[in-house]
Amino acid sequence: MVKHERTRRKTKDARHHGAGFTLAELLVSVGVLVLLVLLATQLLNSAATITILGHKQMDADSQARQLLDRMAIDFAQMVKRSDVDYYVKSSAIPPPTGVRNLLQAGNDTIAFYSTVPGYYPSTGSQSPVSLVAYRVNSQNKLERMGKGLVWNAVSTTDTPVVFMPIPLASPLPIAELPSPTPDPTSTPAWPEVASTGSWSDSEAIGPQVFRFEY
Repeated sequence: MVKHERTRRKTKDARHHGAGFTLAELLVSVGVLVLLVLLATQLLNSAATITILGHKQMDADSQARQLLDRMAIDFAQMVKRSDVDYYVKSSAIPPPTGVRNLLQAGNDTIAFYSTVPGYYPSTGSQSPVSLVAYRVNSQNKLERMGKGLVWNAVSTTDTPVVFMPIPLASPLPIAELPSPTPDPTSTPAWPEVASTGSWSDSEAIGPQVFRFEY
C-alpha cells in the first residue's frame, strides 16, 4: 500500500513538472515576439514617412500656388512702356527690339515696374508704381522686392520712376545709348537689383523654392 502511494505521488510530480515550458520553447516564443515587434515598427515607420512626405508635398503645392498667384498679379500690372527699362535676361543674338543682350549667371533675376503696392518710404507722395524684382538669394530662397516709389520731384532722397536713358539695374551698352550720347553716361537707378548682396524692401516669398529660371 505504501509502495503504491509513492508510485502515485511520483507520477503526479512528473506530470506537474511536465506542464512547464522548455528552454527551446521559450527561445522560439521570444524570437517570434521580437519578429512581430520589428514588423510592427517597420509598418509604423513606413506610415509615418508616407504621411510626412504627403504633408510636405501639400505644403509645397500650397506655397507654389500662392507664389504663382503673386507673380501673376505683378506681371498683369506691369508697366508696359518703351521709355522705361526692364531688367530681364536675354541671350538672343540679335536681341529683341528694346531688350538688350543680358546674361545672368546662376539663378535668373527679373525686375520691372508694376502698379502694385510696395514698401513706401516714410516721407513723400506715394505713387501707384513699385519696383518689383524676383531672384533666388544666397540662402537658396525665392525673394521678392516690392519697393514702393514716390512721384517725381517730390523727394530729393528717394528715387522715383526713372525713364530712359536711365537704366534700371545694369548699365546700357554703348550701342543702345541715345544720340547724342549723354555725358556723363547715366548710371543704374537701382544697382542693388543686379548685385548678389542683400535687397532692401524685400521678403522671402518662396522659402522652399531654390531655382528660378525663365
